Amino acid sequence: MNNISSIFTEYMFIAMETAIDASALIIKMYKKDVQITQKNDFSPVTEADLASSTLIKMKLAQTQIPIIDEETQVIDYSIRKNWSKVWSVDPLDGTKEFIAQNDHFSVNIALIEHQEAVFGLIADPVQQKMIVGGKKYGVFEFNFSDFANLSNWKRITEPNLDLKYWTIAISQSHHSEKEVQFLKYFKDKYSSEIELKKKGSALKFFDMLHHEVQLYPRFATTMEWDIAAGQAILEGIGGLVLETNTQQKLKYNKPLMYNPNFIAFHPLFLNHFQTFNWHEQNFFN
Repeated sequence: MNNISSIFTEYMFIAMETAIDASALIIKMYKKDVQITQKNDFSPVTEADLASSTLIKMKLAQTQIPIIDEETQVIDYSIRKNWSKVWSVDPLDGTKEFIAQNDHFSVNIALIEHQEAVFGLIADPVQQKMIVGGKKYGVFEFNFSDFANLSNWKRITEPNLDLKYWTIAISQSHHSEKEVQFLKYFKDKYSSEIELKKKGSALKFFDMLHHEVQLYPRFATTMEWDIAAGQAILEGIGGLVLETNTQQKLKYNKPLMYNPNFIAFHPLFLNHFQTFNWHEQNFFN
């Protein structure tokens, strides 16, 4: 694994180290009496969100790449549209799970180039693990304690498994009627057993990278920083994240930060992908 040092750039390693430091800061505040306030959209924000955001912005500044961060006012698109590269950062993804103390939260950092997520990392502060990668780089998982010991990093590759049923990831806290319709559609169309796996935050992509989940449909509101890292990493093992309306990959650094409805496909499911009739049900539109 010694060639890992030549796979990733210096600023990618800076992002990894930054996520480890942010995770340590978050854990210091976890299960403590932290201040909780509401943002303008009525979603909660904690001291841990803000402290992690401040740390990440400070450390990523040395890369001289602009930053889009959930807890910072987004710069006007008239300026952002000229950025060829930008970091997309969720300093604490899964704030509701952090407050509920169910361990399902993460730190997400993605590198966007020309509106595409080319590199991503998702750090699990509780388990002290990280997955990193992208289509050009492959995907690796390591314990925080092995960050400097590249020989202990595990490369994750596209699997060759024979599955008896499909496992579908759904949100721990956010659901919609379209999600219910999709699950019924899927079960009827494929006449197969399905298992649902609830989890908060981008940790769903950990399950996809471990080949434990094959589909992640999302028909509720998400923002760019929620998904960018997961998309980059999933593409690194041959998966896809596609808009339900256009069947195109999600784009980033858009005029508005909202994601459209999407489905994340594990490579094990892609053989069935063409059998989707995207216009058969209104939840695909």
